[in-house]
Amino acid sequence: MDARARLRQRVTRQFARLKEMAPVNRALRLGRMPIMPARVLRKLDDAGLLGQQMFVVGTHALFAYEARSGVVFPGDLTATMDVDLLVDTRVGLSLAIADDVRAEGVIGLLRKVDRSFYRTQEFRAVNEEGFYVDIIAPLISSTSKRKSVKLSALNDDLAAAEIIGLEWLINAPRFEAVVVAGDGLPLWMPCIDPRAFALHKYWVSKQPERDPLKRRRDAAQARSVYEVARTFLNLRFDSKELTALPIALVQAGVDLAKPAD
Repeated sequence: MDARARLRQRVTRQFARLKEMAPVNRALRLGRMPIMPARVLRKLDDAGLLGQQMFVVGTHALFAYEARSGVVFPGDLTATMDVDLLVDTRVGLSLAIADDVRAEGVIGLLRKVDRSFYRTQEFRAVNEEGFYVDIIAPLISSTSKRKSVKLSALNDDLAAAEIIGLEWLINAPRFEAVVVAGDGLPLWMPCIDPRAFALHKYWVSKQPERDPLKRRRDAAQARSVYEVARTFLNLRFDSKELTALPIALVQAGVDLAKPAD
């Protein structure tokens, strides 16, 4: 049995124990992950998409970093009303692996979680509570025109929006954790490596076109995840795993190593 198979076996056992403990988890308020994004991610996992072609990026990844490190991030860093899902377009989308996905698309999966989900933009679905799901993908070439990557053949299904800089994340090491949601139930979360998260967030915080309020939050998240990765997860920012990162992210690492102003 290889290392990944052994890890999956341990995760499966951990998942089963946490599921049995759901009432206790709720009573002790151990669930950090909000219920709605947890339900969305479980549905995508059931369909075979999560961890195969879709990965959690953005603020919700912090809950995975918490679960593995034992650190609890402050609420102002984890509060959000959206979940960002990064699609790996280097491999063919296998939506046909599940009949219900082939028939209803990703928007159909979301409506099984909450019937009020509807598409507001090609890449975004929103429910009546204002929670939205964004599907994003890396821009294949900086010289190419941005376009949407269709997730199914359905006309009204979601399509991933191509964004500059995400190719750095799709090539980053993967990171997995089992977290407990607000309903007390466990959730498997495949994310990007916390080092890549920190470096990319810090780079984003320096982009002049970014909203100033978001830039400050981006920088705060970057510094917090940087410290967790380095101090509590014992991850090195000079690792060979990160040698393919562009100079912009390398410089972000240099800046993050400096004391905050």
